[in-house]
Amino acid sequence: AGNDEAAIGVLAALRETGKRIPEDVAVIGFDDQNRTAPYLTPPLTTVRAPTEEVGRVAARQLVNLIRIGQAVPLTLLPTEIVIRQSCGCTG
Repeated sequence: AGNDEAAIGVLAALRETGKRIPEDVAVIGFDDQNRTAPYLTPPLTTVRAPTEEVGRVAARQLVNLIRIGQAVPLTLLPTEIVIRQSCGCTG
């Protein structure tokens, strides 16, 4: 899912349709901003991303674009997968 909140909605929708997570469908979120993710049933696997740093980099890029008319064409920031049970990767 695009973020953890959407993944939580996916978990609920799958449960309503009788699907088992992760046996029938694996679910993974993105951002690890939802503090409840480890406590969901099953705990939500997610990709931890430095969202605050994304904002800082974007602001610097915008300032550079305004001041000098150029921005760095590609910026890569580190992410980390946080494995929990919703992906079926753990026992």
